[in-house]
Amino acid sequence: RGLLSRLWCASQALMSAESEDAQTAKKRRYDRQLRLWGEHGQVAMEDCSVCLINGSAGGAETLKNLVLPGIGAFTIVDGSIVGPADLGNNFFVETSFQGTSRAACVTQLLMELNEHVNGSYVAEDISQVLESRPDFLHSFGLVIATQMPTKELRQVASTCASRRIPLIAVHSYGFMGYLRVALNEHQVIEAHPQHEVPDLRVIAPPSALLDFIKERFSDLSTLTSTEYAHIPYVVLLIKAAQQWSSQNAGGFPKTYAQKKEIRAILEGFRRTEMQADQNIDEALNAVNTSFSLPEPKSSLKKLFQQARDRVSSLAADMHANSVASSEAAPSGPSRQQIEFWVGAAALAAFVDAEGGIVS
Repeated sequence: RGLLSRLWCASQALMSAESEDAQTAKKRRYDRQLRLWGEHGQVAMEDCSVCLINGSAGGAETLKNLVLPGIGAFTIVDGSIVGPADLGNNFFVETSFQGTSRAACVTQLLMELNEHVNGSYVAEDISQVLESRPDFLHSFGLVIATQMPTKELRQVASTCASRRIPLIAVHSYGFMGYLRVALNEHQVIEAHPQHEVPDLRVIAPPSALLDFIKERFSDLSTLTSTEYAHIPYVVLLIKAAQQWSSQNAGGFPKTYAQKKEIRAILEGFRRTEMQADQNIDEALNAVNTSFSLPEPKSSLKKLFQQARDRVSSLAADMHANSVASSEAAPSGPSRQQIEFWVGAAALAAFVDAEGGIVS
């Protein structure tokens, strides 16, 4: 029994080490893109299955840009064979494949770009596939249609719309072309702002912070040098803002000249006997970005206005679909829709309760 226990522990340790090595290798392989959309974004990418209709030059290049970052799987549907025209404009066909399935050739060469992506192909036209298997597209998370006649494209678009599958239509004419995106509703939760400004709540501090300042720092002159050196710089900013406001009819600094007056107040907080007053330097560095009211932007206010109505309509849709569900289409709104709009409505209610200020 002791030997079995030791063997089991050793196997678990080995599996854990292999798992950690695999995760480290993945982070190293996808380092740049992980910085862009994070690990959860990479997981979503790896869970995605893409269908490419027609392995044309534009289609192959489009799919290449998804294979390299590591989508989970792709399937190419293409009934064409490799011809002279493909050899002249498609990097993902080779002379040795001339006269054979273009779907097979493009699939093979794309899979060489990323061994962690699963690829497959169907060497038939999409019209034939949908005629024999109407539900063929239902399992994909994204459909890319390239160089398709209008009639067939409408058929694919109708199928994707009924299943809420995003569709990208790509068509090229030499050096010109177009790209169209068809989807019902798309929610973006992480915007990744490039110039994010920290909100220190200097203008509208919460009551708990004001109580803390009143209790601990009501009179700065009574503090010892050690205590003074440990005052959080946010407290110094709020004290300076309160002093300036009392001298200016309860207002708050907005212009550059007014912020210079705040700087003068902060400089007045320095003690000549103290050499280490880094908290005052930190407060001075934060003056330009700290004196703005933390309120939602106009685009966010618009979203808040829509949120409650959308939650009501989604609830009505869910009730209607529970009463009469359809097997031909997904039942009710998607989980992502519900989570997004319920979260937006909850945040809108919180902001209203805080007087229109975002905490």
